[in-house]
Amino acid sequence: MIRLGILMLEPDTTHPFYTGMAQTSKTIGVEVLLFSPLQIHPQTEWIQGYRFSPDTGSWVNDIFTIPEYIYDRTFYGDDFSSKQAKAIVQWLKNRDDLCFLGYGLPNKWTIYRHLKTQEKVSPYLPKTSLIDSIPETIAKIIREKNVIIKPFDGANGMGVFEIQSENGHFQVRTTKKQEIAEKEMDEETLSRWLEGLVQKRSFILQAQLDNRDEQNRPFDLRLLLQKNENDKWSVSCKGFRVGIPGSLLTNISSGASAISYEEWKGKLKHYNWMYIESELRDIVRSLPEVLEEEFAPLFEIGLDIIIGRDSSVWILDMNSKPGHKMLQLLNEDEIQRLHSLPLRYCKALQRKMPATGGDSS
Repeated sequence: MIRLGILMLEPDTTHPFYTGMAQTSKTIGVEVLLFSPLQIHPQTEWIQGYRFSPDTGSWVNDIFTIPEYIYDRTFYGDDFSSKQAKAIVQWLKNRDDLCFLGYGLPNKWTIYRHLKTQEKVSPYLPKTSLIDSIPETIAKIIREKNVIIKPFDGANGMGVFEIQSENGHFQVRTTKKQEIAEKEMDEETLSRWLEGLVQKRSFILQAQLDNRDEQNRPFDLRLLLQKNENDKWSVSCKGFRVGIPGSLLTNISSGASAISYEEWKGKLKHYNWMYIESELRDIVRSLPEVLEEEFAPLFEIGLDIIIGRDSSVWILDMNSKPGHKMLQLLNEDEIQRLHSLPLRYCKALQRKMPATGGDSS
């Protein structure tokens, strides 16, 4: 039986998606393991992790060798452990005897620079710049009036700021623990604040897109794209994320709600949905192919789409390790099908590239 390892920085045996995956393993013929890159012993390459037992329906502590197939769900911080884990994962990706379901995407700035040259997708990308010169950045803020800045390697809305400019005064807003924090600054104070910010990590700047409803709630469309066992991309789940009134973020972890595609579409009848859906089909048809050509093989992509008041369609973000909270919009049969999809795709990879027959003990 082939083995699929779910790779997490801190293995979570209570996670409903990974447990749901593992519960389908017996019928598909894939053994499911759960472990952290930090649990790999550097000399022996044995792992102290978890094996899912179909007999008991639970995760059990076990020791095993590195599985031949890996589903990478590691999310890194700025701490030493994250840096260690990132280096180990890169070592695993470089090995010829292992196969990742997907090999991930680089940071937002690298993605933008590559995709901006691709005529199939470049019209959907909001103009983006790297914050390197503070005077130039402030000039852009004054010119655009309302911008968003965010870490070029960020996720889950962390470190996102809105800056509004009017008559030499600047208002900086961010979301902390589902609450808005605001601060007024003059140009000198803003310059010092930006200097301190970019010394810690790299940031990108985008003009703020108008994605608010009549109740001043930000919203976006999340598309979960995944490959099936025939290596074909399709939309596994789609729905709108609607934030708290006056907030910046649409992340569900930041208090936003998940609303079904058809329900939210019905609330925005004045939008040109025929045009919007034509644009979405073009994006789904083109983007995965372009990303894999430019970077590396992928298994899933989370697309965050902003729809402007003028029915314009923009790709705000793309993530090769999307969350699965939007699955709450699906029925039980659809959720079970998605639980089994990583395992079925793993079997398809085995058929194309037979495993080396690693130790399954």
